[in-house]
Amino acid sequence: MNYRPIIKDTPDNEDENGKLSSQSDAYLVVEAEQIRVIEPVSRAIQETIKLSNIRVWAAHQLDIGVVARFGTSDVALVFRCETDAKGVAAAIHANCLRLANEIKLAKERQRPLGAQNASLARLDPEPYNQYTVKYIGNCTVLRPTGIDIVRDAIGKLVTIHSENQWVEGQALISATTLLLKSAPPSDLLSRSSPSNGEIARVRLRYLSFMAIGNDPRMFGFIHLIGPEEYRCHVLCCNPTAIELSQTLQEACVLRYQKAVEAKQQRVGARCTDKGDSGFSGVLGAGKRQVQALITSFRRHTTNETI
Repeated sequence: MNYRPIIKDTPDNEDENGKLSSQSDAYLVVEAEQIRVIEPVSRAIQETIKLSNIRVWAAHQLDIGVVARFGTSDVALVFRCETDAKGVAAAIHANCLRLANEIKLAKERQRPLGAQNASLARLDPEPYNQYTVKYIGNCTVLRPTGIDIVRDAIGKLVTIHSENQWVEGQALISATTLLLKSAPPSDLLSRSSPSNGEIARVRLRYLSFMAIGNDPRMFGFIHLIGPEEYRCHVLCCNPTAIELSQTLQEACVLRYQKAVEAKQQRVGARCTDKGDSGFSGVLGAGKRQVQALITSFRRHTTNETI
């Protein structure tokens, strides 16, 4: 890998009066699809780097390093900025992410219609258990767990909303989601279907607690909707909410077991294949290499100053 310091903190050359020249100064311009290095006086383009050719980049204080493909080789370029280089790194990241999404969408449009239909066929809704319920309402609660929290919320909502205001609907419990609907369309769990009638869609991973009220028909669960923000939803299920509660508990336990097994498989894969950690390892190694280049560049410019 080559090392080319494009912008130096201390230029190499001095003019006849012993003053440092500014020939190595340049503007670094991050554009939608490329990065340009422009000479500030003549406005001549010294370097053009296509974003699609960038392999990895990293910033450290005033320095930013970029590894990009030039022809058949990867070249490391190090730039020294007048201000913190994190802003430049953020601009590169945002434009690379946008470009990657555009390329992905373009490839999707070019796929044959049959392949697109096959892809959609794999998105069939999950199997689910369905219960007829009446949705009473929801309210903010102070803690994510506690049977007293749920029962207080049940009492509060039953007092606020009279029975003729309860919304008749369906509770659908799948392996990953609890969906509350006021009307049961044919494709109940499809994200592509209209949201008309959908009261709440809760991923089981964000369901922190559930309980049956003093009245066995009443059932409440707490949904984590943000940092330190919890909301309790309350349902009425005739003649009793026990079966609904048990089904939801079983789905949550199954979801937890799958998460644990997936984590164990990832840990096992890392332990058995330390030599090849995939794209993340390559990216991490690339960033460490760029950081090393930046450190080398800083030593290089310091020696020049001395």
